[in-house]
Formats: sequence, C-alpha cells, structure tokens
Amino acid sequence: MTQGGLHRSPGGFVLLTVLVLAACAAEGPMGWTEAAGPPEYAPFDHTATLLDNGLVLMSGGDGAEIGELTNAAARFDPVAQDWRVGAMRSARADHTATLLKDGTVLVAGGYWWEGVRTALDTAELFDPATNSFRSAEPMAQGRSGHTATLLPNGKVLVVGGYTSRHANPDVVLDSVELYDPLTGNWTVGAGLAEARYFHTATLLTDGRVLVIGGRGNRLAVTSAEIYDPDTGAWTDAGDMAGPRYLHTATLLTDGKVLVAGGGDVFHVALASAEIYDPEADTWTVAAPMAGIRVAHAASILGDGTVLVMGGINEVHNGATNSAERYDPETNAWTAAASMPEPRSRHTATLLPDQTVLVFGGGPLHPLIFGFDPGV
Repeated sequence: MTQGGLHRSPGGFVLLTVLVLAACAAEGPMGWTEAAGPPEYAPFDHTATLLDNGLVLMSGGDGAEIGELTNAAARFDPVAQDWRVGAMRSARADHTATLLKDGTVLVAGGYWWEGVRTALDTAELFDPATNSFRSAEPMAQGRSGHTATLLPNGKVLVVGGYTSRHANPDVVLDSVELYDPLTGNWTVGAGLAEARYFHTATLLTDGRVLVIGGRGNRLAVTSAEIYDPDTGAWTDAGDMAGPRYLHTATLLTDGKVLVAGGGDVFHVALASAEIYDPEADTWTVAAPMAGIRVAHAASILGDGTVLVMGGINEVHNGATNSAERYDPETNAWTAAASMPEPRSRHTATLLPDQTVLVFGGGPLHPLIFGFDPGV
C-alpha cells in the first residue's frame, strides 16, 4: 500500500492524500488513525460513495493547482486498506455521485475548468460488477454545486446548482431534473421557488426531500423547501434564523434535521445550529458549536450523536482539524478528538462497522476564502 502524504502546489495550497479513520464506538474514547492513501490522487470537491460490497468509491475532484481536475475514480477497501485506482470517462469536480438501488452509481454534472468554471451536463454510471464507467444520458442543463437525492421510488432528484460563476451576475439555477434508472432518461421537474447552489438536500423519513439554504446570486439564502415525490410539487418549509451555505444537514434518529455551520451573507463562517422538525414544520435554534466552520463534514454515529469535523474556521485563512459531537438529547456539543491535519471540502463516510472514513480536502479552500476574488 502506498502511504499517504501532502501534495503542495507552488501557490501553497496543500491537499491531504492521507485517509483518516475515526473510531465511533459508543464505548471507549474516540480516536483517529491514518490509513494508506492512493497514489497520485489528492482531491477536493470530490465525492465518496459507500457501495453495496462495502468498498468506498471516490470520484473526481480538483487538485493541488486550481483547475487541475481529475477523472480518477479510486476504490478503497476499509478492511484490507487497499486501493484500486481507475478512471471516469470525464474529469469533473463539485459533481454528485448517487448509489442507485441496483448497486450502480450515477455521477452527474460538476464543473470543468477553462480559465473559469464551466458546468457540465454529462453523466455516467459506475458498475461495481465490471469496475467500469459507461456514459449515461446527459442532463437537460449543465450544473455544478447541485444536490442529488435517491428517492424511495428509485429515481434521483437533482436540484439547483450553477452554470457559471463570477459572470456578474452568477447564473444560478432553480431548475430540477429527475433521472429514471429503469429508462435511463432525465425528465424536468417542477422548479424551486428560489434558485440556489451549495445548499443541502436531506431525504426525510416520510420520503420527502428537504432542501435548505445555499447561495443565490452571490448571497446566502435563508429559505428552505420540501419536495414531495408523490405529487412532484414543492412546498415552503419556512426560513431559518439566518442564511447559510456550505453547511451540513444531518437527519437525526427522531426524524428531525440538524443544520450546522456554513457561511453567511458576508462569507463569514458560522458556529450557529438549527433544527427542523418535519412533523411540526418548525425551525428551532439549537446550541451553537464551540467553533465556527464552513465547508466541513458531518456524520451521524451509531449512538445517535452527530460528529462534525474540519472546515474553514477563519476568513481568508485556513481550515481546522477540530471536531465536535452533538447530542440531540441534551442539545449540547462536546469536543471530540482532533484530526491529525486540518482540512475543508473533504468527505466523511460512515462505514458498516460504525467508523467514519475521512478523505481529501485541504487546509485552504479556494472556492470560498483563499483564492476566489469573486466570493
């Protein structure tokens, strides 16, 4: 196995190629251990998808030099800690990867770099049985910074995103598309009430999808909307206490949704948290985190607590290696063991053995505070 390390660009942006495993057992202390990293693959704005066979598929992402997109698709075996590196048909970053009911993975959209970020309409399917990608029908609209959610009926709901940024104004989407794996076709769905990207989409226990926050035309939004797959319609889910984007939204064991962190209208990282109750259709302010963070990751653990880790924690500065744990029963945050290295725009995947696999990201994130003059 190739050991992980640091990949440093001439501009100083560092990406972590090392994997980190967090022990999440209810008994005993939580700790982090390093695992082998894949050779020549150090992404951010990538995806991580837990496959039915227990392997984790990492796909695409940007690299150490901004615009250094990759078509790499690495599969990690958490048991053997072994990597196999393959390739998608197209390089892309800030895309989505959705595990379908038949075990294949739908990869859709993302951006391509041609001096500016250009959204892609292309899609492809990964088949674990053949360990290969094949082209899928393209979406009706190129999009990046969108969300993709597997619905109970097996279709994939793709929401929002942007087609271009820093176009003054940005081209932000309110459009929605649905992918049907049985036919391989995309259909246009009812549009959002408010265009957005860098939002979250959470599948609720009743099969509806809650879309929260994000950015409109350069400004973070406060609104939330719910999609009903039975009617194909959107309804207003009320407003959060404040706007946020690049936050996390985690479905709790009681069916409520914990929203934490993100950036506000001034692109300042937040410590605040809120809870949405789908049954009451209400928002409640939750206890704030100990630290501010945006572009972080969150995972619900086996005991029902939520682990939040990493993210940008200082404007025009860098990421944090800190982690916190939220207990819904006490509405309190407690410090968790810090990661070995700071990172943002990483992925966190809950594995069958209840450990969390963290991959990629870096100490700075150019799409937010470091190198993006338009933000």
